[in-house]
Amino acid sequence: MAIFKKVYSDVDYIIGVQKRDERITKAFFLDSRKYFKEHFRAVFFADEMEDEVFQESFITLWSEIEHHRINTEDSKVFRRDRLGNVRQLTCSLATFLLAIAKNKYREYARGNQNFGLDDNANYVSNVLEEVIGNEDDSYNLKIEIVMDCLAQMPKGCRKLLTMFYYEEKNLDAMLEELSQYSSKDALKSGKSKCLNTLRKKVTTLFVQYHLMP
Repeated sequence: MAIFKKVYSDVDYIIGVQKRDERITKAFFLDSRKYFKEHFRAVFFADEMEDEVFQESFITLWSEIEHHRINTEDSKVFRRDRLGNVRQLTCSLATFLLAIAKNKYREYARGNQNFGLDDNANYVSNVLEEVIGNEDDSYNLKIEIVMDCLAQMPKGCRKLLTMFYYEEKNLDAMLEELSQYSSKDALKSGKSKCLNTLRKKVTTLFVQYHLMP
């Protein structure tokens, strides 16, 4: 007999965390961890920082839910900002977690090793709101689509695009790390091919979800 895993919604997770339901909170952690590993790890995070970034990001998200800054009503998810304004959250909790992680990683990358959990409240209010809160619904869906497409690309392409567009490394620095490329021209050609492949996948999904202008 097949055993089916219980699938929880974001509303279930919020209620479960606030009620401290052990079964749901465990599922929330495991599902968040799985989603994190499948997406942002391949795009933004150095392997040695993966666990630390995830743990701090998850605790931040958990704190938002536990203290009712993220709440649910009538099967919808809402968030209260630093001014006390409440508005519907236009992205999933998973996307919200990834946005937190992305900004935490940037703090580490800038060499700010003193950035810690005590900064959660100001961090979420001042930085994260600008990442998610001021964008329209389609923007958040577009981010998630691009992240999914990147995660599904071959490892070589993910690394090349990450180094060029996120780490902002120059071609000389990239050539030192990417031994498979013999020259800058070969590296440029490889980047163009990877980018075109990504662009085609993303465009196809944008059309599918009616996100094209």
